[in-house]
Amino acid sequence: MGRKVHPIGFRLGINKRWNSRWFAEKKQYAEQLHEDREIRNLVYEENPRGSISTVEIERFPSSINITVHTSKPGIVIGRKGSNVKELRRKLQEETGTNIKLDIQEIEEPDLHARIVAENIAHQLERRISYRRAMGRAISSTMRAGAEGVKVMCSGRLSGIEMSRTEWMREGRVPDPAGGYRLRPDGGSYDLWPDRCQGLDLSRGDPPRQRGRGRSHGRLRQ
Repeated sequence: MGRKVHPIGFRLGINKRWNSRWFAEKKQYAEQLHEDREIRNLVYEENPRGSISTVEIERFPSSINITVHTSKPGIVIGRKGSNVKELRRKLQEETGTNIKLDIQEIEEPDLHARIVAENIAHQLERRISYRRAMGRAISSTMRAGAEGVKVMCSGRLSGIEMSRTEWMREGRVPDPAGGYRLRPDGGSYDLWPDRCQGLDLSRGDPPRQRGRGRSHGRLRQ
């Protein structure tokens, strides 16, 4: 049996929060859960080159607040806000609810696993060597301040008939850290980028107390 841990569920309540924040009764829960997935899929499909890392959803009685975290806000917003207006219109048609859309810029895109995976995928689609693409991603992530990074690429690498898995790692990457999986449009590769970024909880909220009052002190992300 594989021991796979979801990267967000592993940290919930410690240094991560839920990407969807709302409460629903039993009859409405499944419907709103599927609606959240449709909202995220629509945001990603409308901005394939937007370098979107996370889409946060908050529900209120008469509206839905959606926050899009991207490293290229200009592409997502468009000229004079044309793209974001079109996206808001489609989201309102999909949900039938008033949508409040907020675009937030990511300061360090190289520290977000999804953006790193998309960059590698775009390079593979342009027939760039997988080793060079993985090496560039690792170098840029380490320069951005990560303590470690691991990238795994699986599939018919270099166009050969026999599929295989290749991975590269630099620095410190704890095994239970988890990562982000992305399959490029061609469907011939799977990417698992992961990064370890030291996080000192003493600068923010204190960690939860577990067991017999022991504190985790410093937690690695």
